[in-house]
Amino acid sequence: MFKLFFIIIQLQAIVLTQDIDTLFDLANESYIKKNFLESSKTYELILKEGYHSTDLYMNLGNSYYFLEEFGNSRWSYEMGMKLSPFDKDLIYNYDKLIKSVTNVIEPPKNNLLDFIKFFLQSFSLNMFVFSTVCFFFIFSFLTFLYKILKVNFIKVLSYILLSLLVVNILLVFTKKVWDQNNKFVIVIKDETSIFSAPYLNNSIQSSTLYDGNKVKVNQETNLWLEISTFDGRKGWIRTEDIRNLD
Repeated sequence: MFKLFFIIIQLQAIVLTQDIDTLFDLANESYIKKNFLESSKTYELILKEGYHSTDLYMNLGNSYYFLEEFGNSRWSYEMGMKLSPFDKDLIYNYDKLIKSVTNVIEPPKNNLLDFIKFFLQSFSLNMFVFSTVCFFFIFSFLTFLYKILKVNFIKVLSYILLSLLVVNILLVFTKKVWDQNNKFVIVIKDETSIFSAPYLNNSIQSSTLYDGNKVKVNQETNLWLEISTFDGRKGWIRTEDIRNLD
């Protein structure tokens, strides 16, 4: 019974892989022919199938860029950089895109803060947890080994691993707090209004955000997000006008 179940799962995985390969071929063919509307739709279908890769986000971002859908393009590039934060092509295309965004609002440069943000955004919480568990087991093994062999070198190594374990535990908590307090979204509508309250009313409309701008989420409801912009504005925008960087 379990063998049959395992075989069925394998067959489904093979079929899914073949479907994704077929979609990739179709999307790439459309992209090469500069049919960017069709290629973007097909790349999005691949994402819906649960497949993610740097090349996929790169091509999707490029397709949206040529369609001048800068919000979706920025979302794609940033999702790609989560997977490959040092990819030079992604970084180059991202920087080129930012220059195309109307009234783009970016935070001021700060080398130390930028490095901390880059470091924390480059690794997932699960990666920090995994490394913490690994250091814990290695430290435990070295401690056990030292009690048997009484070799000073092993003792020094165990202290080093203990230090790394403590650092990783701190990073786990730091990353968790960071993720909770630094949720961002990308505006994907040509223009979206910021309101002082979560309902449509021209009298409480305070300002406008343009396609491709990135904002920080303070709180959210089913239909609205309270956001902060990098230039200090606060207010509410509709969830239908944004795309989450999750």
